[in-house]
Amino acid sequence: MRFRSFHSKLYDEVQQYMQMVLKHRVDELRRLMARGFELSPFLEIGAETGANSLALVNGCAANGFALDVSLQALVSMEGYARRMGLQRLPERICADARNLPLVNRSMRFELCWGTLHHFDDPGPASRELRRVIRPDGALLFDGEPVRRLLSLHLWRTCDPQQMGRRDRLLLGMGLLPWLADIAGIEPLCAGALENKFPIDVYKRGLSAFERIEYGYRPLVAGDRPSHGPLASALFRLLPPLLADRLPTYLFGGTMHGIARPSDESPAVPIMTNGMPGVSGGGDLIVLKRVGQDRLRLAFEHPLDPNNGLGLSVEGAEVRPRISGRLVELDLPRTAVRAAQMRMRIDLSNGARLKALALDGGQDQPLVIPAAPPPEAGGPLACPACLVIGEGCAPELCGRPCLAACARGALSVEHGRAKVDFDRCTRCMDCARACPFGAVDRQPLSADLECSNCGERYPVVDGVKVLLEPHVRQALYPQIGE
Repeated sequence: MRFRSFHSKLYDEVQQYMQMVLKHRVDELRRLMARGFELSPFLEIGAETGANSLALVNGCAANGFALDVSLQALVSMEGYARRMGLQRLPERICADARNLPLVNRSMRFELCWGTLHHFDDPGPASRELRRVIRPDGALLFDGEPVRRLLSLHLWRTCDPQQMGRRDRLLLGMGLLPWLADIAGIEPLCAGALENKFPIDVYKRGLSAFERIEYGYRPLVAGDRPSHGPLASALFRLLPPLLADRLPTYLFGGTMHGIARPSDESPAVPIMTNGMPGVSGGGDLIVLKRVGQDRLRLAFEHPLDPNNGLGLSVEGAEVRPRISGRLVELDLPRTAVRAAQMRMRIDLSNGARLKALALDGGQDQPLVIPAAPPPEAGGPLACPACLVIGEGCAPELCGRPCLAACARGALSVEHGRAKVDFDRCTRCMDCARACPFGAVDRQPLSADLECSNCGERYPVVDGVKVLLEPHVRQALYPQIGE
């Protein structure tokens, strides 16, 4: 794993850059808030010295995490913030974006600014971002350089401000983009990967998200158009969707956009009173979409149709249709028009409810709230562990986790998925495939200890170092085991 040493630049130069970013980024983020985006809790990957995260916590009153694999960059964030008069810091995490130390569905806003092109393949980091985002969350990505199709790519230049005489002359004549890749030599010299991907590579990498709005800027060297005036006149004749994309594809530029999970809102049954199978029944609140009018219940074992099943929805008794362990019913009108409904089930006959679905959709397991442990570490989780939770129901889901595991590390025993950790690489493909969210990382305690493997993760100058032990030892041997 290669990473950038940010002390290769002068301290004042980095601070000037951060002040420029803060000035512009706060306005952009506040415009997102005006559009209804919630920015807490947030996660920024590739945070470097934290300009974007500092803008979020100080300019937008947001809370969240700044994550980067460079420990030096994260440690120096506090000094930069102090010199700029900023009072608040994000929670800083030294970790690998391809192996996020976070539990599933824990982030509402994710930020990735000029980061995806620092990976050999943007796909693994994007899939991890999709795993930890909430169903109502959003990923903002920007500043991703697009490889110019019409260029010989003979060499890579410095930033325009540091260019030598030859490159400045070629840039002024409009010839440099045809011969070389503009900017990026400094990160390469500092040890970072610096790629310019074609548009299709970014789209393929972000395909883990179901809804994506793309934008394109056909600019190079800051605000200089990547093409000449004649091409600009021709591109203005194109439909709006192509007017920026085609010149960016041909002549280079940057990509940006907003990615979201699916807009589907599956049923989320929450047992609020009693437990499945307990005598006396149980109350459930079911979150749903307005207009859904059919409900299917799945029980652990087949039911006896002659014994009946006491069911009421919004206080009205309903007559279910029983077939084996499945029960179907039509919802009363009051429940159809609502975005949530209360249901009571008589479980005195010993039946055990496992899951439910609305309008023929996918079965969703019961969510039974529990008080958090006294030393809860929030959404932070062990990067070296994964666990199978109580929501695992292989008889209902079709077992997509088994198909997702390329190494065959998963099997089903006694009605529950089991992991062969000798084969498992902790890639989390199974977690992303599980429709119930039953496969997850092991949450950490408040002192960053994993109850599963016993590892206690260190804190260095206020930065939580949540790298797998062997990775930490390879990158930062001075921290020790």
